[in-house]
Amino acid sequence: MAGELNPLEIVIIEILWLPLLLYSREMNDEERKGLFVLFASYSGYFLPRLLELLPHDLLLMFFLLDVVFNNWIFSHLGLNFRMI
Repeated sequence: MAGELNPLEIVIIEILWLPLLLYSREMNDEERKGLFVLFASYSGYFLPRLLELLPHDLLLMFFLLDVVFNNWIFSHLGLNFRMI
């Protein structure tokens, strides 16, 4: 299903999430958690489509950043999960 978006569109939409995430400071906890779940769902679905554009030596760095990102999202959701 992600074939309908090209890589540039995926990157642009990810960047457009930034104002929403910054605005989330003014939201209550439930709204913030919902926004983080939506953001993580979108990113988890579309960002792996960009892997084919990465050089092979940067692939490991991408996975490291993914682990850090997921741990950050888990901490904001109040979940006691950690990816290793």
